[in-house]
Amino acid sequence: MKRAIAFSLAAVIGVTAAQPVFSQDDPAPAAAPAVTKIGFLDIRTTFKDYWKRENIEKGLRARTDALEESVGKQKNQLEELGEELQTLNEGSPEYQQRRRDLEMIRFQIKFDQEDEMRRIQTDARRKEALLYKDIVRECQAFGEENGYTAIFLSSPLSPNFEKEADLDLVVATRAVLWHDDRADVTPAVLEFLNAGRPK
Repeated sequence: MKRAIAFSLAAVIGVTAAQPVFSQDDPAPAAAPAVTKIGFLDIRTTFKDYWKRENIEKGLRARTDALEESVGKQKNQLEELGEELQTLNEGSPEYQQRRRDLEMIRFQIKFDQEDEMRRIQTDARRKEALLYKDIVRECQAFGEENGYTAIFLSSPLSPNFEKEADLDLVVATRAVLWHDDRADVTPAVLEFLNAGRPK
């Protein structure tokens, strides 16, 4: 009997304790869903029209032009040495020595040219990587300032896609197949990026 009374009291206490939870007339309103604002950026256009890209290309073009000028002068010297070689007796020790010198100079010119081209290409890749990093940083600032949840890369197909593209590479790297043009933030991001152009 005592056990039955104790069980009944426990049940009453449990119901009484739970009653305020279930008897509230006005439940708390559900939190409003967060607004998701997504943008898409044409990365090719952004790279092409970003003002820093123009400065990088000018510097690399200046180095390439200087290399071509240097190689041109060296080739002229080779031609002059070749003409001098023709005036010597082919069987003479002087001829043989001049010929070896000429081959060595030709090899050195070729080596220096290829080495400098590798340096230019390496520098170009490094600067493009830094430019991409800069674009990512500025996109983050633009997105935070304008309330975007995310900005995705977009790369439109070229008009001659079927003739020039590596399909496997495109399929593997082109994640966005389509987006509404109203979600394109490329012009706005470029304006944001180019606001830092020196006057």
